[in-house]
Amino acid sequence: MTTPKMKPCPTCKDTDNLNVFTYDSGWRHVECVKCNYLGPGCGTIASAIRRHNSDQDTGRPSNSPDEVTS
Repeated sequence: MTTPKMKPCPTCKDTDNLNVFTYDSGWRHVECVKCNYLGPGCGTIASAIRRHNSDQDTGRPSNSPDEVTS
């Protein structure tokens, strides 16, 4: 399965420094290592990227407490 292409960082607009990191808890987040942006937590890499992209499309801020998905 191919992962979706990540949209630019909403904070610094960079694309080269975006990565998906997996934390000890198992949650995956899109993060920008240039400006420390942290995307919403999701259960899979593909879900984290899709959610990051969706938030960019809607202008919704990341990490809203009611927005964490698995």
